[in-house]
Amino acid sequence: MKTKILLLLLLLFVPFTVAFYGGAPDVTAIAITGGTINGATVGATTPAAGTFTSVTLGTVAGGESISAQVTALSTAQVVALRASPITVVTAGGANTWIEVLSVVLTYDYATAAFTVAADEDLVIEYADGTDITGSIESAAFLDQVDDEIRYYIPTFASASDPEAQINNAVRIFNTGAGEIADGGGVVDVRVVYLLHSTGF
Repeated sequence: MKTKILLLLLLLFVPFTVAFYGGAPDVTAIAITGGTINGATVGATTPAAGTFTSVTLGTVAGGESISAQVTALSTAQVVALRASPITVVTAGGANTWIEVLSVVLTYDYATAAFTVAADEDLVIEYADGTDITGSIESAAFLDQVDDEIRYYIPTFASASDPEAQINNAVRIFNTGAGEIADGGGVVDVRVVYLLHSTGF
């Protein structure tokens, strides 16, 4: 009995050992698409702050991958989100669609709070306007004079047909009648998502 338990533990442990120490199972090595490590350039660009903006955490044999993306919004971008929504996850290419798992917004207060009207809320949505999250209230968030953080999970309905979202980007948009005003700070949008390969 003890021998069987030991064999079972080995079977469970070995794939993880191979995956993280250079073997070639169904999960490939972690891929970093931008940033630096100890000053050495990784990927095609080196961000000024030397931080990673996009990390693929793993890819399985069928083409599915889980990734984390950070998009920093300047004050100028925040106050223009109605007219100019910002892409926070680029489209994955033909025959793929993005399933958002979670969204975290952090507001790094700098010099002044933003001025927000009652209806000037934000939303994470697909590029065709289909909502992914519920309303992201800007009041008591962006109008504060300290750092703030908000966490959201998708409200995209279960059993929905995401066919229309094939090769579609994800963006942040201001749903209000007007733009957010004033302000002085940076809003980071952190998205964890699965990139699905449809196979057609």
